[in-house]
Amino acid sequence: MPIRYKIAEHVVGIIEALQEAGYETYLVGGAVRDLLLGLQPKDYDISTAATPEQIKHLFGRRKVMIIGK
Repeated sequence: MPIRYKIAEHVVGIIEALQEAGYETYLVGGAVRDLLLGLQPKDYDISTAATPEQIKHLFGRRKVMIIGK
């Protein structure tokens, strides 16, 4: 089974939405390691070229929590 199908559905949705909006976006961190080892990640880290304001605009203010601003 390809790794993509082991990623939580909501995470794939976030990555796809950002990419479709034109932002370079990647799954990074320990989740990548866990997936390569055949483990289910406990959490997911996403890296994107979108700014926090662009993410708020794309997903709506109620769904976005900016950490470390």
